[in-house]
Amino acid sequence: MSIRGSSEWLAVGETVGIYPVGRAITGKPAQYFGNTESDWLGIWEVDRKLGKDAKIHFSNTLADNLFSTYWAGFEKNRKVESGIFTFGVQGGFQHGLGQGGNAVLDWKYKDPEDRNYAVSGRLGWKNPKWITHLNYTHVGGKGRWLNPREWGKDAWYTFVPRERNEGFEAVDAMVIYVEYRFGQTPISIYGHLGFHWLSDTKNAAANKYNFPSYSQFNGGLKYRPNKHRNLDFHFLIVSKEPWGRSELTPIQIYNKVEMLHFNGIVNWRWNR
Repeated sequence: MSIRGSSEWLAVGETVGIYPVGRAITGKPAQYFGNTESDWLGIWEVDRKLGKDAKIHFSNTLADNLFSTYWAGFEKNRKVESGIFTFGVQGGFQHGLGQGGNAVLDWKYKDPEDRNYAVSGRLGWKNPKWITHLNYTHVGGKGRWLNPREWGKDAWYTFVPRERNEGFEAVDAMVIYVEYRFGQTPISIYGHLGFHWLSDTKNAAANKYNFPSYSQFNGGLKYRPNKHRNLDFHFLIVSKEPWGRSELTPIQIYNKVEMLHFNGIVNWRWNR
């Protein structure tokens, strides 16, 4: 695999843990980086359109000696005079496999006995100038829902750039998204506002990264020149604030919450 942020080709097990590893279920620092045994990764997907305005999706990700994740979704659009209403619902189930990456407890990536589920929904509306949607996700079950951060972003509708909500036994997240496009001017602005209720930080087995519940605001601006449609410029500001900050330790704050994050991005797409 060639994972994000890397120029090398790595075996599947070698990719797990390059990003911060958080805590083992015992509460000690996790030690699975360099000790994860996984020889292969298999992904298969099926999509089918239902008429002109609806579709269904099913996928399975099978990571040898780590986990298996099943995912299904349904999306439907309805055209009205003012624009298009959108509706979507997703559901997932995940369980551990083999030794969870290693037979040694503090070297495991996932507990083989984990049984996790997730449901996610979206209601939205859009027209040529506006895009807006309200999203909700609930994660529950036994153990942590996991997907290596090296492999990409969360699948559920409440994903907000610059944050992930994997690594927890219980999550409730609500996210509002609004985007406005300035007609003939190739500029758009957008905002995410998210509220994320996470597992108790004192429970290491349920909160891998020792991350407090938080709110997040993203504000962005995109500019795509009319003469160079493959090129765009993007400015993004991210603000994260915790709940109950007086009870937090420095390790629960630094690089996690009580922060402002700025990004200036230039993208070039080979295909429009």
